Amino acid sequence: MSKGTFCHCNEGYVGSDCSTDISKVFQLKELLTAKLVWGIEKRSNVFAGLWNKNSDSAYSFGIDKPAIGFDDIAFQTSCDLSDPEVQLWMLETAKAARKTANLHISPRTKTWIEVVEEETKKINITFPLEQSDFAGFVSLMMENSNFRRLYGGDIGTTGPGVGGDFVFTSLTFLQEVGGRESREALLERWESFVNELNSNALLKAGQAVIYSNAFNEAYRKNAILSTTLSSWALANGLCLLIILLFTQNILLSILVMFTVILMVICLMGFVLVVLSIEFGPIEAIGVTIFVGLSTNYALHVSHAYHNALTMNR
Repeated sequence: MSKGTFCHCNEGYVGSDCSTDISKVFQLKELLTAKLVWGIEKRSNVFAGLWNKNSDSAYSFGIDKPAIGFDDIAFQTSCDLSDPEVQLWMLETAKAARKTANLHISPRTKTWIEVVEEETKKINITFPLEQSDFAGFVSLMMENSNFRRLYGGDIGTTGPGVGGDFVFTSLTFLQEVGGRESREALLERWESFVNELNSNALLKAGQAVIYSNAFNEAYRKNAILSTTLSSWALANGLCLLIILLFTQNILLSILVMFTVILMVICLMGFVLVVLSIEFGPIEAIGVTIFVGLSTNYALHVSHAYHNALTMNR
């Protein structure tokens, strides 16, 4: 509707002709952090890389000690940050991530390897650093409180400070994403980037894994969905065996299970689509319960139909 003396724009639109959508002009942005981690292998029994702080860790810096304990973490042996080739690989990775538009990397912050490169340029030192000079140079930078606060958690060693062997490292990125953008879609883009990165990875650097608190919910949903599908398939299989054992009729057993599967699909479709209830732990439990509740009714109806003496209603 045109804007005039006695007219006004519909809600959410502005402009002289009311054609400007406010939601597209003023899109809310959310700042998220994501880490590319080297030196730690991704394990199936490690839930999505969830970490808890532990000041008693034997590792002086680095992403904080996992709640499951270091005994459950498999460390890679090929993550020596002091190696010049590894330093270059880390820097190239940081630049590649920034050039990947759909990752929405913010220019507001830089990774520790980018800061190290900038500092070497300021004092006319060649980058990458020599293997014998790397630990000392990083130790000097760690004396700066701002650098230590921002990047102290990105380098893990076995000794005090940056002494001992390098165990793992991470590059921390700040992302600017739309408030409505799903974490699952963002996680898929990161995993695609990491898979491509690992396919061309430097052997000395090892494989990278992606970690972010923002992805925890996506990890949980994926875990719930996978376990629910396997539980549902197992429940259907057990029900089929039990029905077959008692009825000793293959066709009847198949008809009952087919009916149960259709009932569960219809019920879950109504809950998830019509009622728009998000799939979660309660719904996951409900799927297996629905199988048990539906089997009894469907079995009795099918058995009565099978044993009916009349040929019509």
